[in-house]
Amino acid sequence: MFNQSSSMKQLLGFGAVAAFLLLGTSTLTAQQKIAHINVDTIILRMNDYAKAIVDVNAYGQQLQNKLKADESQLVAYAQQVQAQADLGELTPKAQNEANEKIQKMRTALQVNARKAEQQLAQREQKLMGPVYVKFNTAMKAIAAKEKYSYIANRNMFLFLEGGIDATQAVADYLKVDLAKPVNNVQAAPKAGQPAGRQ
Repeated sequence: MFNQSSSMKQLLGFGAVAAFLLLGTSTLTAQQKIAHINVDTIILRMNDYAKAIVDVNAYGQQLQNKLKADESQLVAYAQQVQAQADLGELTPKAQNEANEKIQKMRTALQVNARKAEQQLAQREQKLMGPVYVKFNTAMKAIAAKEKYSYIANRNMFLFLEGGIDATQAVADYLKVDLAKPVNNVQAAPKAGQPAGRQ
């Protein structure tokens, strides 16, 4: 009987703690202000974003042009070797050496393509980082001013009706005109792929 009574007291104690936590949580939730913003609506209209994307795209194009030139060299050399082989101008040893060179060129092209992808990602991170820092600073300032406990990205919700939309407030802080069309820039191309294989 002693064990059953002790277990009952523990159960009642846990029940009291659970009730306290539930009541406390609902009180906290009632005091919290939660807002949402459309991140893309703001960022895609930021001049800093447009400048960063233009720079990243230009750098990506440079990398793409270099890879395309390397690929053209490989194709030209492979065609030259094939033509010489078809005419019987290559000894078996010379043909083996040429095939080895072609394989080395292909491997180098693949390595350079991976390096180009990494270089482009690093450039994008370097240039876009300050844009996101600026955006986050604005979001935190609006959250502090309006006493928001949370600001969520509107695009993360499957359904959203009502709530506090802080998009305009963050845009105003950043001096972004939401009526202006989205900056006419595209995301950076994939530099790590040789031309014609995007």
